[in-house]
Amino acid sequence: MWTRLVPLKPFVEFRTVLVAKTEHYELWDVLVTARGGGAVDEITAKPSNGPVRLIGPGTQRNLRSGQTHPFHVQIDDVGARGSVRINTSGEVETTADVPVGGQP
Repeated sequence: MWTRLVPLKPFVEFRTVLVAKTEHYELWDVLVTARGGGAVDEITAKPSNGPVRLIGPGTQRNLRSGQTHPFHVQIDDVGARGSVRINTSGEVETTADVPVGGQP
């Protein structure tokens, strides 16, 4: 049985995955995972830089620890770079510009 000396503080992890690539655009997933035993009340995503567009909803509510939510992103210029601003609220409060695009 494992015991922890210090409680693990809640945090979020970000990861990007290239999903599809055509000669005109790229599709990426920005994956947000809650970690450390805490929950995220709300996650919002919006383009912050470059030729980036969100496909689908830009908000997710009630992400528990261990769960992952994908935000689908389209980059309208193959090989271009951009970023998506992720805001979280709840036990985990953070704002991050997650880079997407370029060569994976």
